[in-house]
Amino acid sequence: MARILVVDDIPANVEILSIHLTDEGYEVVKAMSGKQTFEILQEAQESQDQAQEIDLILLDVMMPNMNGQEAAVEIKQLAGEDMVPIIFLTSLQDANDLAACLESGGDDFLSKPYNQVILKAKIHAFSRMLKMHNTLQEQHDLISENAEHLLNEQQVARAVFDNVAHSGCLDLPNLKHLLSPYSVF
Repeated sequence: MARILVVDDIPANVEILSIHLTDEGYEVVKAMSGKQTFEILQEAQESQDQAQEIDLILLDVMMPNMNGQEAAVEIKQLAGEDMVPIIFLTSLQDANDLAACLESGGDDFLSKPYNQVILKAKIHAFSRMLKMHNTLQEQHDLISENAEHLLNEQQVARAVFDNVAHSGCLDLPNLKHLLSPYSVF
């Protein structure tokens, strides 16, 4: 079950979205400001408990103190290499304003009043992207571990060869050797 963080400074908007998302089977976490959003994410990251991780954020743009765009910048910095999709919920209509939302770190936007069918489709799409991202991250980590292991094996082999070569044993009849470039070795 995905955990979705709903952020809006208007309590009624948070409740409506929460009810809809809970009915769809999602776990909902609520925040009333950009600052509270950042604190929730920071706490989840520090706990290192996967059950506390936020899978997607529905973020209002127009909020007092720290608006959605400022919060998105902070969220993306906190997330680092982890993917935390942000869908802006906004009443903005100007193309430049919407582009600014995406440039600040948002991954998509949905105009208010939002269409529940479109919202559900976007959540499913980002869930698929998140799964792909996590799979790629796991594969990257595995490849990095294997590469490090191979480098260690090469260093051991080189140390053994250097010890044999420097002790003058290369001419012994029971040793056969072949010299090749390092890149081939």
